[in-house]
Amino acid sequence: MHRTDVVVIGAGMAGLTLANTLTNAGVDVLCVEKARGTGGRLSSKRWLTEDYGSLSFDLGASAFTVSTQAFKSFLDVLNSGTATEVDDHFQQQVLEEAVNGAVVYVPASRSSSITRTLANGVRLECGVKISHMEFKNGSWLTFVEDESGRPVQFSESSFLVLAVPPEQAYTLLPVNHPYKQDLASAKTHPQWVSVFYVSHSVLNALGWRLTPALNELSSAEIKRISVESLKAGRTSPADGRGQLIKVEAQPQWSAERTNWNKDAIAEALWSALCEQMPVTGGGAHPISDPQPLTQYTHRWLYSLPQPNALSYAGRSQNRMHLDLQQNLAVCGDYLAIHSSIEGVEAAYLSGSSLAASLLQTFRQTFSTQQEESE
Repeated sequence: MHRTDVVVIGAGMAGLTLANTLTNAGVDVLCVEKARGTGGRLSSKRWLTEDYGSLSFDLGASAFTVSTQAFKSFLDVLNSGTATEVDDHFQQQVLEEAVNGAVVYVPASRSSSITRTLANGVRLECGVKISHMEFKNGSWLTFVEDESGRPVQFSESSFLVLAVPPEQAYTLLPVNHPYKQDLASAKTHPQWVSVFYVSHSVLNALGWRLTPALNELSSAEIKRISVESLKAGRTSPADGRGQLIKVEAQPQWSAERTNWNKDAIAEALWSALCEQMPVTGGGAHPISDPQPLTQYTHRWLYSLPQPNALSYAGRSQNRMHLDLQQNLAVCGDYLAIHSSIEGVEAAYLSGSSLAASLLQTFRQTFSTQQEESE
């Protein structure tokens, strides 16, 4: 069993920003993640296929906007090499100016390199699914289930942070905890994502003009597309037969098809892609029924926070992280500090803001304890 000052559940952008900041400040932190690796919505996938070798792409955010100086400074530190390096170090690529002066950044190689960099030096346990938690005698206890389904205590800590989607945080909270009511109305949309490996012959026949930037589409099915294999530092696909095109579905379209099987989703998104992609006049040798070489489809059950997701979860009471009642807090992109900022940047700002609040709390506690001892 682990004993520590702070347990952070969730190793996405928000959770690891928090854990990294606290760890660097000397706080004993344990970060717990149910998946096999870090990333959350910055997760990347290396898919070993039988016919085309290893295909690598971002399952989550392929790019993100940067609006605040705080987030830009954080990325500058990572990009300068002054941050602790990992095997696949993050490098930023500024693609274009976006709406309202925000800059679009594309991580080189893989988006998950950002969270892997943040995780370096953090005590991290992946592949651990916390089943429930309890507040007892001034400490937070977390539990996992053994092979027979019986609860086994996993950790004990003074503070506990839920850096997971609000639906998951709601499920983990003890019965009748006051946060339950706050989080009950904070919802996130699901999203289907399909990655298509498309041969050069099909690309030429369709006459698509491809760029690595995110391409917003006015489609009922598709929210945006990106070409994974054209981004800086990408070496996949190695066989050179074509390009990897990622299609992110519209949240509402995804919500209406949450229980569809993956092949049906891929077929629908491919058809929509062929209808919606910009065409530059067609290829020299038209193909009657163009199809991808292969495809990989993934469902994000908790993906994009609904508009005003926190209207009922603390914002009206100006509680940026709800509060620290019973030494418990939440963080994530749905707790947007600035209403106009979303996604990766919102997650970073939430994690860094909570870290500052916790460090202030720790300093006050230490100061009080020191005064009492004197």
